Amino acid sequence: MDAAYDSQERSPPPRCPAGTRKEVLKKINVWVDAGAAGESVLWLRGPAGAGKSAIAQTVAEACAARNQLAASFFFTRMSAYRNEVKYLFPTIAVQIALSAPETSQRLDGILQNDPYIYEEALGSVDLLVSLLEACPAPAPQASSFSQASPPPQVSAPSQAPAPFQASAPS
Repeated sequence: MDAAYDSQERSPPPRCPAGTRKEVLKKINVWVDAGAAGESVLWLRGPAGAGKSAIAQTVAEACAARNQLAASFFFTRMSAYRNEVKYLFPTIAVQIALSAPETSQRLDGILQNDPYIYEEALGSVDLLVSLLEACPAPAPQASSFSQASPPPQVSAPSQAPAPFQASAPS
């Protein structure tokens, strides 16, 4: 859980100063509010130091305050557990189970049937997919959720050469 938006390990987290990044935050909030009816993925990209993590943190905090955050994961090169994708899906699965109590029993059942699922090559993806299949919301498309259970927030360091932008794939 050290990768979550509110983890003590990330204290103090980067945030957008009040009144800044209004346009990109507006685009992201429109995307969040669209829920399952909108694009299933929003790609946040930009060069190192452009403020992607601050934007993701600000969005995660706002979604959590509105009870719209199912899970979050912030990558960092500084931590072995937050620098490897193999920890992403199990961490997101646990957070979803904690944020949506009806999925806790489903997660328990999945782990009882296959206690090492998260160690298998695609097991952690299977774990998350199996957990999401049990959600009462409409069937998710890729990584989309209903408005009652919005998408997880994921922040990854990047060296993308393009200028900062938030975009949904077409």
